[in-house]
Amino acid sequence: MNDVDKQRLTDNRVKLVGDICFCDIKYFLQQEKILSIEDVEEIETSGVLKEQMRKFLDLLVFRGPEAYSKFYQSLGENYEWVQEYLDEETSTEAARVYTHSRMNDVDKQRLTDNRVKLVGNIRFCDIKDFLQQEKILSIEDVEEIETSGVLKEQMRKFLDLLVFRGPDAYSKFYQSLGEKYNWIQECLGKETSTEAATADIDVTVQTPDRPRVIGTGNFVGGNNCVQDVKMTF
Repeated sequence: MNDVDKQRLTDNRVKLVGDICFCDIKYFLQQEKILSIEDVEEIETSGVLKEQMRKFLDLLVFRGPEAYSKFYQSLGENYEWVQEYLDEETSTEAARVYTHSRMNDVDKQRLTDNRVKLVGNIRFCDIKDFLQQEKILSIEDVEEIETSGVLKEQMRKFLDLLVFRGPDAYSKFYQSLGEKYNWIQECLGKETSTEAATADIDVTVQTPDRPRVIGTGNFVGGNNCVQDVKMTF
């Protein structure tokens, strides 16, 4: 599939997953030899309706140059309104290269401070569509994450990649949590650890002019306390 058609699917992924039932389009795509019997079986055994559409979209991009146009045709009368938003111009960032620059230190610290909660409470499959649509994750990123192991391993791999996905990566991840994980948004919204905001600061302490004592001996301090001191200048 060409890059423009892939971009259309990526830009509209959340809507496609939420709006289309795979069972409504599978027969046409089998008839047009875009999907094999094995493909359909793999898709239908992947989970509930949204999981089936996710699996379908993941496979579709590898089904040749006609895959997008045949998918578009399969929408037919049942999904004319989906065809309409697919016809809209692709995002201005269609040619964007997924950045490998780092996020800022404060956002990295938020992820570090909450890493155990994030790994233990979020399912990557719940956030991946939004992050693909927003161009934080590429198809290759998603494949790497999903093949990394069980659910917690997937979240660990995701968090390891996220810090290299540019200055917008944290805010888009935060948005991806939505209503389902609003309590995690609250945790992330709290102040970062005191260590995160600690900077190297030069402190100069000024003291009033007073006689200097050089050498060793007894020094009479406040409240007439006698202290044994050694001072070197």
